[in-house]
Amino acid sequence: MLNVSLFQNETVCEMRIPLQIKVHPVVREFIVSTTGSDVIEPIPVSNFCHRVKTILQLTPKDYKKYPLKRAGTITILVSNFRIGDKRIQELSRDHLDDRRQYHLSKELYDGFKSIFHNYVLAYMRGGGKQQKMAIEDFCTVYNISLDKINYEMLKKSWDRSEQKKVIKNLLPTCPLKKVSL
Repeated sequence: MLNVSLFQNETVCEMRIPLQIKVHPVVREFIVSTTGSDVIEPIPVSNFCHRVKTILQLTPKDYKKYPLKRAGTITILVSNFRIGDKRIQELSRDHLDDRRQYHLSKELYDGFKSIFHNYVLAYMRGGGKQQKMAIEDFCTVYNISLDKINYEMLKKSWDRSEQKKVIKNLLPTCPLKKVSL
């Protein structure tokens, strides 16, 4: 905790609030691969940090905290500033209900899918012929285990993506198809 004098009897205290978020296993592997840890500390002025702070709630009085299994979660550390030592515990927003956790998890999953789709798009535009090789290369680069479940999930995600439609539109068509006999 960092204390800085503000007025004669007041202090500003910085607390780091740990939020455990349940995420898809592939997203967790991706985060661990890119950050080196399952703990994310967003930049305080980033859009992501502001979105997380805006959805935080006061902890309900009857709430009992049960630790989640670490294998299926990531931890987001958010800085929180409060004025006055007495009000920190009472008025600190450090809770996410299930609905807000779901939306935050979905945002992380959507961000992962965007990175994955753009990677496969770049791979295919760069001369790659098969989406299977692109998916395998992505998993190799980001240390994601390529078991049957992950491969099928990523393949289905790519097949449904807008980027795949872009590739199909860019492929040259055979000029003989336009000729009528």
